[in-house]
Amino acid sequence: YAFVYDEEGDSIALVAQSGYAWIYYAADGSVYMRDPVYGYKTNKWVKGTKDGNKITVPLGQYIIWTSDFQGLKTAWGEMGEEDFTYDTAGEVTYTIDDQTITLDGCEYSETSIKGSALVLDTAYVDKGWFGYLDLFTTYYVFPDAPENVTVNPAATTADVTWEPGTLTQWNLRYREHVEGAEYYSTGFETNDDLAGWHGWDADGDGKWWSTWTLTQGGMSGQCLTSASYDASGALTPDNWLVSPQVTLNGVVRFKAWGQDPDWCDEIIHVYLSNTTDSINAFTVDLSNDITVVALDTINPGYANNVYTFNIPDEYQGQQGYIAIRHYNVTDMFRVNVDDFYVGNPDVVVPEWIYVNGITEIPYTITGLDPETNYEVQLQSVNAGGTGDWGESTLFTTLAEVGYLRGDVDGSGTVDITDATTLINYLLNGSANPFVEDNADVDYSGGIDISDATVLINYLLTGNWPN
Repeated sequence: YAFVYDEEGDSIALVAQSGYAWIYYAADGSVYMRDPVYGYKTNKWVKGTKDGNKITVPLGQYIIWTSDFQGLKTAWGEMGEEDFTYDTAGEVTYTIDDQTITLDGCEYSETSIKGSALVLDTAYVDKGWFGYLDLFTTYYVFPDAPENVTVNPAATTADVTWEPGTLTQWNLRYREHVEGAEYYSTGFETNDDLAGWHGWDADGDGKWWSTWTLTQGGMSGQCLTSASYDASGALTPDNWLVSPQVTLNGVVRFKAWGQDPDWCDEIIHVYLSNTTDSINAFTVDLSNDITVVALDTINPGYANNVYTFNIPDEYQGQQGYIAIRHYNVTDMFRVNVDDFYVGNPDVVVPEWIYVNGITEIPYTITGLDPETNYEVQLQSVNAGGTGDWGESTLFTTLAEVGYLRGDVDGSGTVDITDATTLINYLLNGSANPFVEDNADVDYSGGIDISDATVLINYLLTGNWPN
């Protein structure tokens, strides 16, 4: 929980903490925590150390400092019945326990509330509590996707198995796998949309690609932008915008336009790399130099601002990177890029089918089509939320088999494996593959131990009972 200013800013409210925290471990034993006190976000880091399952962070570290000599720094605070006291010279500790990192030493009683706080510092004189106090903070470790995922398919079902680690719950999704259906798209709206993107400031002026709020021509949200002119005057950019690693299917497509209609002649060039994302790896030209135009507010979909580039056949299906270079221009204004897509627009991508809250391994997917390619992904769940989806595991369902008495595993023959499969089914309540009709070898209308006895007698004697 946390005490923070309420919406009016004139009183303190007790709220439940939520959201994401960033905690990094360095090889030298250092630990870096961003925004260590809930409720006041500056995206600044404090430094501590890790020893075993303990993180120790010295107090008195600034998360903000202004030009008029005012700042906020970390403290250990105690809210009493009549006053608030704090210490900026000590340290706070956190305990690491498998999936959690918990703030130590907190207290909540009728006479005292203790926790991690922020205090205001003016001209090196502590001026008092700033109104933010954390207590019983628990960070949940972002759960990794399950490892060693294997699939044992039958004709219409598939058993999925994975290593559980210390977790006890997972989500699963699956769909038909269509070659060439993989695609990547982003509108640069959120941190997730921007994940994996980075830039190169090849001209070394300290200015490169950044986000830009869209207000032109009915647009909203944000895009990425690079300037050839700003408040300091004319610039000579050589700014590279580099995508995350993507599957190189179909085409590359995005919108690009000059921000100022009167000064819109910005130049871009598009490259491909199928090796690394360093500048010298982008040896494949997807375009010549392109002089973009102003935002097309006449045609639907801003048609004159949509650029499409074919990925050469020899790179189709490989993993690689796309780079957009803004260069060879000066004294215009800005070039904007939005709605980036890599994929084959002619391929229909099947929808994922989701199964949430799985608690037992293996999980059996049912209702599949025989002789069909599928892909399955898994996602771990802990008390703090869900992790990323893992990589796809591909599998192909088997052909449907006709009736063959005793062919319990659907292999097309009757042998000792069928007896083993039937016994496993009777012991565990499930087996895969498992052909139910073929397992009822005594024709009783059900499957029980007598079927196993009849099947074993057949394997020994070669004769079925009437």
